[in-house]
Amino acid sequence: MGETLNIMPRMTTANAGRLRREGYIPGVLYGGGANQPVVFDKKSAESFVLHKGENAVFQVSLNGQIQPVRIREVQRHPVTGEIVHIDLQKVQMDKKVKATVPVRFEDREKISRLGYIINQQLNTVEVEGLPGSIPPHISIPLRALDGRRSIRVSDIEAAEELSIISDPSDIIATVTRASRTEETDEEDKGQPGQEQ
Repeated sequence: MGETLNIMPRMTTANAGRLRREGYIPGVLYGGGANQPVVFDKKSAESFVLHKGENAVFQVSLNGQIQPVRIREVQRHPVTGEIVHIDLQKVQMDKKVKATVPVRFEDREKISRLGYIINQQLNTVEVEGLPGSIPPHISIPLRALDGRRSIRVSDIEAAEELSIISDPSDIIATVTRASRTEETDEEDKGQPGQEQ
């Protein structure tokens, strides 16, 4: 499962604002019959969230005990976007879990160059599977467009071990052809010698 994130128990009386000023992030570890207030090293926690995504399963070490967890919720500052609180959920690797996973379009720049505009209406989908099979995101390849005007949940090609539980009829995005005027404007911007 790769790296292990070290977390420390937190006194419930500890001031959250003071912890953040000292370089820590408060949080809670849920599961196992008791919820444990914990604290994370800010740099380590931010690196984990950045590189593993908010749905990855990883290991934490608490009081010398290593256990698999996944992120339950990440709270961010509304202005700076900095992480201010992290909730973790203990998981059992042989039991299925439900998760919300981001949806991404592959080759988005290539799609734009072909003269198409993607109007994304759904940024995430609900999935179910064993903790180790939950991906950080679901990719929709360029071939999925195939002349369609809309991409629905039912068009997602998921791994066999993963179940998509969102409504199959929900529209993820609509695809439209850019107008000739828009295409001309883009071509003009790209002409050498022209002021940008």
